[in-house]
Amino acid sequence: MPLNPELEQQEIELAADLKDGKCCIFTGAGVSSAIIHLDPILSEANANTIRSTVGSWAGFLRAVAAAFFKTYASSRFPFEDIEELLEFGRFVDEKLTKMFEKNKNQLSIAIKAVEDAIYDRKEFSQNKSIFQDTDDKKILFFEINIEIQRIKLIIDRVYDALPQKNPKENSTRSEYLDLLKNVALIPWGKWTAITESTELLTKLMNKMNETLGYSPSGNVWQQGSKSVKQRIDQLEHEITNCHDEKAKERLKCFKNNYSEFKTLFDKLSGSTEKTENVAAFIKDFRFTLAGILSVNDDSLNKTFRHLTELVLSPLKSSPYSPLVKALDIICEDNVLLTSNYDTFLESALSRNALDYMEDLADSSQLNFLIPNDFTKDFKFHNRFVIHVHGLYYDKGTFVISEKEYKDTTNTFAKFMKTLILEKKRSLVFIGVSADGWTDWHMAYLFNELANMNDRDSHPHHYWVVIRGTEFPNEDDFSELSKQKERKITLEYVKKKVKTVVYGDSFDDLPPYLVYLSNLKPKSIAK
Repeated sequence: MPLNPELEQQEIELAADLKDGKCCIFTGAGVSSAIIHLDPILSEANANTIRSTVGSWAGFLRAVAAAFFKTYASSRFPFEDIEELLEFGRFVDEKLTKMFEKNKNQLSIAIKAVEDAIYDRKEFSQNKSIFQDTDDKKILFFEINIEIQRIKLIIDRVYDALPQKNPKENSTRSEYLDLLKNVALIPWGKWTAITESTELLTKLMNKMNETLGYSPSGNVWQQGSKSVKQRIDQLEHEITNCHDEKAKERLKCFKNNYSEFKTLFDKLSGSTEKTENVAAFIKDFRFTLAGILSVNDDSLNKTFRHLTELVLSPLKSSPYSPLVKALDIICEDNVLLTSNYDTFLESALSRNALDYMEDLADSSQLNFLIPNDFTKDFKFHNRFVIHVHGLYYDKGTFVISEKEYKDTTNTFAKFMKTLILEKKRSLVFIGVSADGWTDWHMAYLFNELANMNDRDSHPHHYWVVIRGTEFPNEDDFSELSKQKERKITLEYVKKKVKTVVYGDSFDDLPPYLVYLSNLKPKSIAK
């Protein structure tokens, strides 16, 4: 930070509110990703899987799907193919939803045309009439048509790369192809598609394990050992029949890696001895292969808990992280909330975790924790982190699916309105993307606040962001069904949510927060 920066008015106001203890610091996935301690031996792919887990179930599903394909067929096609495969559904969903927002009938026809082109190989170009109203629609038509042709080729490449029990068996071929087509059409990473993407990922895993001869047993490490052995045999066969020397070297490299994994699997199956190699293995490969192979239940909640426990339970956050130090300073007088499922903040700040629906349902408990005044000597709240979407290990309320978002919306809104309206707290979003504060819960909350008669008297809120971040628009409040509701909500948040720019990179955030907290009262006087 410069010695005497020119502060914007919203920065001055944020500094004053932080100093007075009037804020609820609302952290998102960006914070957990920044403070997590990732061992240097972790591969980049597994590190990305872990980071996705701390943010959301939707993001984690996408990361696991990518790891799944890479695990079983990484030697046969570029990883870019998988990225394309997982991005197509969301690309089409966003383009069509925006284009035909006011014409649901046309939207259904356009979606059906895309599905027919992928599922039945029908020519998408025969549906030009849907997109001919405006020049924008004509451009969109050609853009989608090009993407469809590309995805068809990628589906074929991925299919040819995956191990198959009997490639000549038509029913097997058909089943695999249908699953891959479904993969392409689901908008991975979007929370509204959580249920169908979970079901599809489970089907893919089960089909692959069936092909490899894997059958569930009581020991996840023995399961993994068996499947890894089959992968080694398959790679050996591919090496024998490979005539390209460079490709053969890559296959040998994969085979050697899998051979090492099998040794470690076997060691873990038969012994609790924690050698250096075993410890290294637990920190890495456990996050992908073992977690994937052990998914065999139909419950979304159970599946997520099972995988997140594998991924999150061995991990810790670093108390020496600059961001941890900054949060410790600004949360001394201010309440700390998070939408994340992990407990990295508690670990780093030596606090306890609270589930707001379970632990703070009683208003007297909430009043004891967060009083209506801002007395500086009352700091009981700084012993806790309040989780607004639940905890990954908790058996209580856990917000993952669209149904759970909807079922808990009223409770969430009641809790947040208590903080904002009764306790006069301002929300300060840190490490939260636009998706994080325009999801079903926040959209509903802001819409309710926007329709109140005394809305002008509500506290302001702050969105702390990197330079260049765009403010949400009406389309970002898509969970609100009516256009009028979106418009009113956007008008409200434009008036009440102030954007505060902290710098050009995430590294600028910790010193910026510390700088604001250290400003003299005179320099931040309103």
